[in-house]
Amino acid sequence: DRQIQFAFEPKTLFSTQMQNPTRLFTKNVVLELKFTGRFPDWFAELVRCFNLWQSSAAKYVDGIALSTEMQADAATFVPVPSPELEEKLHSRRDSQKKNQTEPVLA
Repeated sequence: DRQIQFAFEPKTLFSTQMQNPTRLFTKNVVLELKFTGRFPDWFAELVRCFNLWQSSAAKYVDGIALSTEMQADAATFVPVPSPELEEKLHSRRDSQKKNQTEPVLA
């Protein structure tokens, strides 16, 4: 995935248009390597050749976290996270920032 965007919309729409979307993972491409059973040898070669690194990419959750931090319009979105949830959101944000600047090899 490239150019991943998120926009909070409190009501159901039959449109894919987003109003003022926020870009997520701006410097990265999200590539999901899915497999069953054993990690295929050619996946390992792909990871090695392209210097890929493993990270979580919870696109929806990160969008919500980012919207919460950006203090979305209080008339349409009023997040009231518990202290535990707030700590988890900040931890995810810090982890995401670290992953964008310090790649970890898989």
